[in-house]
Amino acid sequence: PLLLSLESDSFNDFKHLHYFYAPQLIKISNNCFNRCYSLFNFDAPLLQIVLSSCFCNCPALSKFPTKSLKTLESPIQQNVALPQIMYNFLEGYQNPKKLQSVHFNFHHRYDLSFYCQQNHLIQRDLSSQQLANIQCFYSKIQFIPEQSFMRHRSLMCVFCPNLVKIGDYAFNACYMLRRVVCKKLQRIGVRAFYGCTSLVKIDLQNVIELGQECFQYCQSIVAHQYEVLIELPSKAYGNNGSLLRIVLRGQKKFRCQEVLVGEFQE
Repeated sequence: PLLLSLESDSFNDFKHLHYFYAPQLIKISNNCFNRCYSLFNFDAPLLQIVLSSCFCNCPALSKFPTKSLKTLESPIQQNVALPQIMYNFLEGYQNPKKLQSVHFNFHHRYDLSFYCQQNHLIQRDLSSQQLANIQCFYSKIQFIPEQSFMRHRSLMCVFCPNLVKIGDYAFNACYMLRRVVCKKLQRIGVRAFYGCTSLVKIDLQNVIELGQECFQYCQSIVAHQYEVLIELPSKAYGNNGSLLRIVLRGQKKFRCQEVLVGEFQE
């Protein structure tokens, strides 16, 4: 909490770092926080200076402080899927390709678009107070076809209470996806959530079938519990850095340290 500045080459390759809090931090030197795949919140309200080559390949980063920012040399908007940029008095900031909303003291209105590959899901004018709460996908559909939201990097939440089946690669590489609310979900396709590094919650109580590699590289998962599923595919999980346990109905708790590969053993 007393940290004022970071030297060059700090916190690179911290692949399991989810949250960084430094209330007194003012300066970040060159080449810091690169390849932090699970970092989603960088909380440093007094940050003023960010030098070059920082925050490269941080696909899950969704919150970054810019209120006090004066110097930004790193093109963070090109390397992460920031859903919003909030700033005051930031000079020389070029409009990034992935920028979806800009807040100016909550006084103005801007268009916000949600899209998946070819079609826009929502496009309407919203007050800036609403922007932080509208980033979700709501539907009453029962089936999501394969590759529907593949690499949709701004999707944060899925709320589908009647969803029964998720197709192959449906949410593959949705780096910012954090919650999937679907109480009736029964089937999850091959690589459906592969590479969803920010995924922390999904309803699995009624799941009866898992596709191969469906949760591989989901770095933020801590525990999964299945009430109906009897057999767990050997390659459903892998490279899950935060995973501590998987529980199947009628089975003992499986424990692991980092990567789950091959068949589980008691």
